Amino acid sequence: MSLDITIISYGCRWGTHPVELTWTPLDVRKFGNPHHNPKLRNLRGTDKPVQDELLAYEAFVALLNEMTRKIVKSEQSKLIFGVYCTAGRHRSVAFAELLAENLRLHGISSTVLHRDKDKVRK
Repeated sequence: MSLDITIISYGCRWGTHPVELTWTPLDVRKFGNPHHNPKLRNLRGTDKPVQDELLAYEAFVALLNEMTRKIVKSEQSKLIFGVYCTAGRHRSVAFAELLAENLRLHGISSTVLHRDKDKVRK
């Protein structure tokens, strides 16, 4: 069976969950916020230093592996999965990117969209 997977990262600060989600969105706010680290604040979750910071949390890695397994075992042909944090620039973006990378290792391609990655509070 061919899977059509879209992973959407976003920040809850900027509004509600995307309406098109087919799975319950995943909240990754419980992990340390790279925004509070001056060296990482201006980076995004697509940047390796931010990803490395989050991969240092065993629980982050465990959640990433758990979601990878769930998606690999899913019997849905179309899956739209959302992951969110506060601003949608660091944690959710990194999780979405790393999840897509894990899925690629299982031979599954996905589309990754970052709704709020470049938004800045005025």
